[in-house]
Amino acid sequence: MGTPGPVTADDVQRTTEAAVAALSAAPDGWDAPAQGVEWSCWESLDHLAETLVAYALQVTGRPQGRYVPFAAAAARPGGPELALRVDPGSGADGMLEALRAAGVLLAAAVRSEPGAVAWHPSGTSDAESFAAMGVVELVAHVRDVAAALGVAWEPPRGACDRALARILPEARERAGGADPCAALLWATGRAGLPGLAPLEAWRWRGRTGRTPGHAPPAGLSLVTVLVEEYGPALAFYRDALGFEVVEDTDRGDGKRWVVVAPRAGHGAAVLLARADSERQRARVGDQHGGRVGLFLTTRDFAADHARMAAAGVRFLEQPRREAYGTVAVFEDLHGNRWDLLEPAG
Repeated sequence: MGTPGPVTADDVQRTTEAAVAALSAAPDGWDAPAQGVEWSCWESLDHLAETLVAYALQVTGRPQGRYVPFAAAAARPGGPELALRVDPGSGADGMLEALRAAGVLLAAAVRSEPGAVAWHPSGTSDAESFAAMGVVELVAHVRDVAAALGVAWEPPRGACDRALARILPEARERAGGADPCAALLWATGRAGLPGLAPLEAWRWRGRTGRTPGHAPPAGLSLVTVLVEEYGPALAFYRDALGFEVVEDTDRGDGKRWVVVAPRAGHGAAVLLARADSERQRARVGDQHGGRVGLFLTTRDFAADHARMAAAGVRFLEQPRREAYGTVAVFEDLHGNRWDLLEPAG
């Protein structure tokens, strides 16, 4: 069983269009319970549309540590907590219009922000993973509604296989050569597969980085900075320098893979590596022999200089103008020297 290609914005859009087409054939009765869940068909699709919008907001807003903070509430006890609802007076046509718009919005976000990385409860995730989550949400929730209303639901097989490989790889491996759409429904606890026990609990894995077998383009992607402990270093880069947390994964035995990068920036990210030997500990804060070894560029030197100074970053000089731009040297929490630089021109 080979590894399929990456999940794309087109996968989200095609799955959305297939869902809308299937549900367009549904009869009245959308207040009936959806199959296998405690919500009605209407509530399930309300939740689905809002989830697709929420994923689009994560991709475009890139928040760390939470969803984009829109307040959510349930319309009834036991109902889905939603920040965005489809007007019940709009009827089935209104729901399908909203569902299609939500899917297209997520597809557009993934297409326009391919380098986005943001928080998700299942783990820090990139744009491709949010696309995969959107496909899984569509396949699973539309199945609940379609089964209750007696209409056929046939999602795109390729999109199902790519989404499985991206965020449910263990389930895909266990399912073997099963039809990927059936495997996805089994992996989300909605259907059985011959020879496999049904899943009563499931969880996908949020992921960053490309699918195995699909190499990223060549380039310098990470620069290691040795630190004493993860917590203080992460706080400094996030709170004082204003970096975003790209990844923070537990590697076991007290080790973590912690990557930070300037928000909406380009170029290399920084791997915060805790020193774990005497030789490495001796290099903490002096990785470049006392000279400037790292360069942080900015489009607004004055604003970033003021913000960083207010956050306690130690600048070693007053800002100065050079032929190449405006610059000032600062130290990180361990003493490594950086340039804050707004290039000329």
